[in-house]
Amino acid sequence: MILKIVVSAVFFVCGVLTLFGIFDKWLLYGDSKAIEEERKQINIKRFRWVNGVALLLAAGCVFLYYEVIIVIVIISLVLRYTWCKKKPEN
Repeated sequence: MILKIVVSAVFFVCGVLTLFGIFDKWLLYGDSKAIEEERKQINIKRFRWVNGVALLLAAGCVFLYYEVIIVIVIISLVLRYTWCKKKPEN
């Protein structure tokens, strides 16, 4: 039970820090030049929102079933690569 509380607290703190933008550099990879092109294609506000909400939902679901967390991760990955991309400028 103590492990579930600790894991939930870590997820909650990481979710809140993500929503406030403190983990931006950590979420958007390292300093590589190849990754810089990918970084320019991401809508950072949506990216923060998706990751922060996924972490907060995972914090709440730790006390339920772990299978729910897997579903949350899959949904957040799909949203990262679809909804979080910037639309190409013409």
